[in-house]
Amino acid sequence: MKKEEFLERWKKCFGKEKDTRYHSFAMAMIYTIFLVILILIIRFGETGNSESFENTNIPTPTPSITPNEETTEELPQNDFNYSYSYTITYQGVNEFFLGKKIDEKEKFTQIKDGIMTDYAVLNGNYFILENGVYHLSEKPNRFLKYCDTDIIFQLIENQIPAETETGLKYTVTNSEIGSFFAEELSIDNGLTNIVSMTFANQVLKTIDLDFSNYYSSVQGSNLSLIIHMEFVDIGTTENFEIPLE
Repeated sequence: MKKEEFLERWKKCFGKEKDTRYHSFAMAMIYTIFLVILILIIRFGETGNSESFENTNIPTPTPSITPNEETTEELPQNDFNYSYSYTITYQGVNEFFLGKKIDEKEKFTQIKDGIMTDYAVLNGNYFILENGVYHLSEKPNRFLKYCDTDIIFQLIENQIPAETETGLKYTVTNSEIGSFFAEELSIDNGLTNIVSMTFANQVLKTIDLDFSNYYSSVQGSNLSLIIHMEFVDIGTTENFEIPLE
């Protein structure tokens, strides 16, 4: 690429008179690079901050989830641990969460507008990391409640899934979702929502939620809400500490 062409594209991405399409593409690439780097850090047990870890390496027993009728009748409870990455897309805007969970203890990094913030969860309470210590905080994203795997498994427990090449696909109604999250529907349009799961070697790898119809019914307007959840180190995530103030 010639120098003049490079400078012209650079101006379109980041210049004062930037092209919106070029700028959006460039920012998406930057966020993707951040996401890949953080996934690699979490995958190899590095935190990049000052909180301490216990190198116990003793996993909590974890049931595998397999795509067949026998195992779908006995969905796992919260006695298992895993590392994860969540992408919450609301109205086309992405927000990322990278973390790990052991029972009722959880820690994660939120990536929003290119800014990374560390949080922890203990017994349903949220804490933000400041100066190496966690302080009581608010939930950083209102849609995180939909990422609760316990509720997701309960939601589909009595549903009959359709089999796909890599997993299972469930259809759930607006009212069914609302009953689990104690939310009232402004408009019940009778539409359904999709919960999809994929597997590798009979182990759960991803959960995808398309709750657009549901959240549109809650808010009374046409909205888009897509959540993608990826899981690694299921049952082998190392224990960790959460230093509180």
